[in-house]
Amino acid sequence: MIETAGMPVMGISEDVRMIGSLKVFVTRKPIRNLYLSVKPPAGTVHVSAPLSVSDKAIDLFVRSKAGWIRLQQRGFHEQSRADSRQFVSGERFFYCGVAYELLVTAGRAYDLRLEGRLARLTAPTASTVTHRGAWLNEWLRRELKARVALRLPEIELCTGLHCNGWRIRNMATLWGSYIRKSGVILLNLQLAKALPACLDYVILHELVHSVVPDHGSRFVALLDKFMPDWRDVRDSLNRQTIDF
Repeated sequence: MIETAGMPVMGISEDVRMIGSLKVFVTRKPIRNLYLSVKPPAGTVHVSAPLSVSDKAIDLFVRSKAGWIRLQQRGFHEQSRADSRQFVSGERFFYCGVAYELLVTAGRAYDLRLEGRLARLTAPTASTVTHRGAWLNEWLRRELKARVALRLPEIELCTGLHCNGWRIRNMATLWGSYIRKSGVILLNLQLAKALPACLDYVILHELVHSVVPDHGSRFVALLDKFMPDWRDVRDSLNRQTIDF
């Protein structure tokens, strides 16, 4: 389905297409390659296409990038939600794929205990939203560091793949990244909130990049070899709604 969004001007035409469930703003112009972008704050999808490229080719291009598009959109959405978080009783707190109900009580010092489906946060009476959020992020960072320190060597041993180190960062649109120049893996702090299998998948994904720079057939073959169900795990990770 196409909705006309504008008339051609100096060799440029624009329209809006529904590609699957995605509303895509398509601009045709005298260029050589297809370009895709997802723009804040709403995560609108934009494609710049050569004048000669068919609608079918654009559809296939967008569908092939659907997972990446959803990840970018979720990053914008979660950042918006993060801005509204108060870290008070009744809000949700995610850890290891479990959604806990936050219960905040006053105390002398910060503390967090997970009991059943409750996350009992003790915070000083004068604590602010910023302080509570920062403390919880540091708690998640410590927990994730401990998990990575355990799992990364085990995955390296099983696969024979190695990195030169790893770091944790709070990233809005990437679960992980491999820095080829230094051989260091970057892992998203938000992985602390995801299922343990998701952390294993991202670690493996980035370790494979230590020997394969792209996502071609060799990359896929190595993922298949070391984690046969990686597609299911990846899809589960990309479907998760995780509050910052």
